[in-house]
Amino acid sequence: MFLGAVQLLNPLYAVRLGYGPAEIGALSAAGAIAYSIGSPAGGALASRYGVRRVMLWGIAIAALGMALPPLAVLLPAATRLPFLIGGQLVANGGWAFKQVSLVAALAGATSPEARTGAYAVHEAASGAAALAGALLGGALPAAVALLLHSSTAAAVPYALTLAAGALISTLALLPAARVAPEDVDPGSGRAAGSLAGPARSRRRPALDLALLLVLVCGVGTTAGQGAAKAFASVYLDTAHGVPTAQIGSFVSVGLGASVLAAIASGRIARRLSNGLMMLVGSAIIAGGLLLMALSPGVGGAVVGIVLVYGILGLWRPAYQAAQMEIAGAGSRAAISGISAMAMSIGFGSMTYGGGAIAARAGYPAVFLAGAGVSLVAAVLGGALSWRMARRAAPADEGTA
Repeated sequence: MFLGAVQLLNPLYAVRLGYGPAEIGALSAAGAIAYSIGSPAGGALASRYGVRRVMLWGIAIAALGMALPPLAVLLPAATRLPFLIGGQLVANGGWAFKQVSLVAALAGATSPEARTGAYAVHEAASGAAALAGALLGGALPAAVALLLHSSTAAAVPYALTLAAGALISTLALLPAARVAPEDVDPGSGRAAGSLAGPARSRRRPALDLALLLVLVCGVGTTAGQGAAKAFASVYLDTAHGVPTAQIGSFVSVGLGASVLAAIASGRIARRLSNGLMMLVGSAIIAGGLLLMALSPGVGGAVVGIVLVYGILGLWRPAYQAAQMEIAGAGSRAAISGISAMAMSIGFGSMTYGGGAIAARAGYPAVFLAGAGVSLVAAVLGGALSWRMARRAAPADEGTA
């Protein structure tokens, strides 16, 4: 629900509460800041207490944060924005705990050769859930408005839909509880075993060129995603008058394409390196954003949304696998946290800055900015592929 209904409806709910692009950008940036702080914190906690425990904490905290914004409709107008921001901080901080732990858990449970495929399967499953959430989230406000004899121009139908999403999100506790627990070294307090890695391991340098390229690619590509995720639904709603249900359908098509891309990414990974897959993904995100910026009608914006959402199924597994390709066994959770923080920095920078840009120059200018940084990330993805090939070359020569 978090990636589907909640991300779709949060900006539309803010519009119904009377806020404009600057406030919507600030809300998205607050979530990104929380994710930036929560990612390295989650990595450190997962290294110490184990990925399963921190994953469960993250799901519970995220559900609590998702339950806060719906209550804002009951508050005086002057107090609503701080309450919405508080909900974003709590929800995204919890989501960071969950995501960082999950990436490390999958790395510990798979071989390097199967890792990209494992991330692809997870991405496909997440995309399918987000697709269902977007369809449900797009349709529910109109259904709730009908039951309440209200309209989708009011905030209450959105508040009730978001509250239902918070409740449904707690179901994620059930599969997370089935993740194999790690043994904890009572002397060090650090998680040991296959999922968190041994307490002591030979570590690579804290920040080599390959890791730096991964991090900057994460910043740039996620900034491009942020331009679409934070502002595309509001753009269609306010500039083109597209009904919420239709916006949800458009996003759902993109999420469906993301599922297909994720399914295909495991096979593509046999032919292309993670860096090249990241290059392709970032370039397609840039193309989608250019369509959104330069097309005068709804059609170009819709195609752009589908491209941006759809290619994430290819880009994200490659990004996650690239992190784990660089990380040593004992630093998986920490590297996952740093890489997630890079993504949230990109998202937050674009959404906060994009709100100011949209207020002055309109939403197409935001999409152009997102396209620019995505193109830079695409170039760096190519550089990452070259760097990783050079790193692997000495090992290949040694076995020849």
